[in-house]
Amino acid sequence: MARHGLYQPFIEDRNVRRLYRLKVEHCERTGRKLPMTVLVNRILDDFFDAEDHDAALASARSLPITAHHADEVLT
Repeated sequence: MARHGLYQPFIEDRNVRRLYRLKVEHCERTGRKLPMTVLVNRILDDFFDAEDHDAALASARSLPITAHHADEVLT
């Protein structure tokens, strides 16, 4: 994949410890090991999916509501 020339940000030690704890807890619950990169990618996917969903809701809320749609929205 795209590994060349990418900036790798510094991750705070407290967050590295939290990620490691999540990894260990996942292994204890499921009995399967999970690579750290998979864990981080899942967290980021969830974050960006939620952000996209929130943005879609915000844009839908900013649309004008006609009298015809007011009853549907308010019920």
